[in-house]
Amino acid sequence: MQIPAVDSASSTARGLRRLLLVATQVGVTGAALGWALSRTDLAATGGQLAQLDPRWAAPVLMLGLAQMAAWARRWQCVVHAVSGRHEPASGAFRWNSLSYLAGLFLPSVVLGDVVRINALRRHVGWAASLRSAVADRVAGLTALSLLCVGAAGLLWLAGLLSLALMLPALMALGCVVAVACAAMLPWLPAFGRVALPRALAVTVADLHRGLLHGRGRQVLPLSVAIHLMSLAQALMLALGLGLRVSEVSLLLAVLVIVFMVAALPVSIGGWGVREGAMVVGLAQLGVAPEAALALSVAYGTTGVVVAAGCSLAGCAWARRSGRAA
Repeated sequence: MQIPAVDSASSTARGLRRLLLVATQVGVTGAALGWALSRTDLAATGGQLAQLDPRWAAPVLMLGLAQMAAWARRWQCVVHAVSGRHEPASGAFRWNSLSYLAGLFLPSVVLGDVVRINALRRHVGWAASLRSAVADRVAGLTALSLLCVGAAGLLWLAGLLSLALMLPALMALGCVVAVACAAMLPWLPAFGRVALPRALAVTVADLHRGLLHGRGRQVLPLSVAIHLMSLAQALMLALGLGLRVSEVSLLLAVLVIVFMVAALPVSIGGWGVREGAMVVGLAQLGVAPEAALALSVAYGTTGVVVAAGCSLAGCAWARRSGRAA
């Protein structure tokens, strides 16, 4: 008779932890956004946004479409490496677009993966679908971390690597080292004799297959391409807003570190954290806070528009493919 009570208490504790996590992420989003807004003149930010050259809209949106297609392809490769399933292109595009769109409004970008996990679990089960989402996220974070380390090196050479920019770069370096060690661990002769916790052993095996074997070899290059397209979008928006910096390479380096900060699952879809990081980072290049905030808002809004459009297109594509089948 006591077992249900124990289970109920455990369930209540998990629910409270989730609620605390959500409340923390909402608080972080509000605090970071409030800090960024307090450092800017909202009227000037609105005026900066009003100056956005509409001629940049088409290339930015087309690049967003290409980015979604690349992300869908990456997930196909990861799913095949983890579970052996050949996910149809239409399904991969639809579920990735919906997942990204959901992640923009949920208390964590990772929670958007629930859409993909739920869609895939009908074919490969909960365990494999969850592992595929984890491997996909780790691959994306690893590629971003690689770019972040390189960006930090460039800023250091230019004498612009402040402490605020150095901390994300150090986290990125730790991520790269950890993933590289995990992915190469199965190649060590003594790996089979090492008693790893089951969850860790499965993750190591997934990373090994998902990055270094078969279709998995496409995952890291695709991840780098996805992030480079994000940088290109942000650069186009910066040009459309009329931002003036002395070195485009330094602007891109700061943007990489901003994206690294925004990727941390501590806020709602990266909102607030990205704006604050953009204001702090671009200040190193002499960009006014209003212009930095305008760029961040324009980039975030573009993501919503692209994700919504791709979600609608993906659903229509999948429906047509289902009828053809």
